Amino acid sequence: GDFPLSYDMFSRSADCFLRNGDTIAYYFLLNDMAFELAEQGKEKETLALLDSIIRHCEEEGLIAKTWETKAELYYQIAKYESAIYCVNHSKSLGNNQPTGTLIKAQAFSYLGENDSALVYANWVLNNVFASSQNKFNALYVITHNDSSLCAEKMRDLTSQREDIRYYEYEPIREKLVQADLLLQQDLKKQTTYKKTGFYVFVVLIILIPLIVYIIYRIKQNRMVFLKDKEMALQELKEHEEALVVQQQQALQQQAEFSLEKEKLCCEIENRCKLLHNSEDFKNQLYWRQYNNMCQFIDGQFYMFTSKLKQVWNIKERDVRLCVLVLLNFSYTEIAKWMYVEEGSVGKLKERTAKKLQTNRKDMRQTLLKIVIGED
Repeated sequence: GDFPLSYDMFSRSADCFLRNGDTIAYYFLLNDMAFELAEQGKEKETLALLDSIIRHCEEEGLIAKTWETKAELYYQIAKYESAIYCVNHSKSLGNNQPTGTLIKAQAFSYLGENDSALVYANWVLNNVFASSQNKFNALYVITHNDSSLCAEKMRDLTSQREDIRYYEYEPIREKLVQADLLLQQDLKKQTTYKKTGFYVFVVLIILIPLIVYIIYRIKQNRMVFLKDKEMALQELKEHEEALVVQQQQALQQQAEFSLEKEKLCCEIENRCKLLHNSEDFKNQLYWRQYNNMCQFIDGQFYMFTSKLKQVWNIKERDVRLCVLVLLNFSYTEIAKWMYVEEGSVGKLKERTAKKLQTNRKDMRQTLLKIVIGED
């Protein structure tokens, strides 16, 4: 299609993974790529990639998350009914995240269904697992859809939104610096060292536990990261070992198949030589013995003539010529049994080879493949 090169490469990688055994981590990578495509405004590519994940992935949690991703995309391109449908599908798979509920609230708001928008927005606002940004957007939906709010209540809600925005986007270090500056300004107004020392003591009491807590959280997060990394490396090693075993089995099966094929080809060539020199068989090459010849050849060469008759526009004359070519008869011998001039044998072979979708030179190799079942 019109997909960019990056998506085409991921699509080919997906085909390769589907042939050799996909992993959940790979589909999470595709889900992240869908976000990137959505950010670039590539609606068609994003939906195609998300649908591919839903079709092939077996992890229910990721499928539910993918439906939520589709809902976010539809909401961004103002297809609100489709966004609501995708959120409902995600929740039916057990995904009850506040983000999906917020999308429904916003979509209902744009569709003018204020009651539904308020129900879902209040659910997000009261959910302890909802992020600050989700609560901020839920308050926005409430203030724009609840016509029964008084002026005082509107001010309270607006104040909550401002508080959430402040705590969501203001870095902790900037808060501490700002508090310290304000404290210093207050301290300058004091005339005694006693009050100055008291305020410094208060600041240290506040800052030291906070700094200790931040350092503790950093160490905890690092330990969790290292543990997850070790588990991921172990799983990757196990997958690589399983892949090596599968490759070895495939190579062994391929070698066994090649050996069996070689034995079968030798057997067929030996039968061809025996029949080429068999006087009893040559008695069946006369036209009145056509049916007997076909039955005998089918028994010796794995239903060879029956397979030929299934090919479009193959007649008795063509079947007889194919049998003679398979048995490696010379042009002189073929002319004898076909009742034609020796110079006409080449044209007969050329016409029959064309029906078999090959040429006169490769005709016998094509017939041998038909015998062993490759074509």
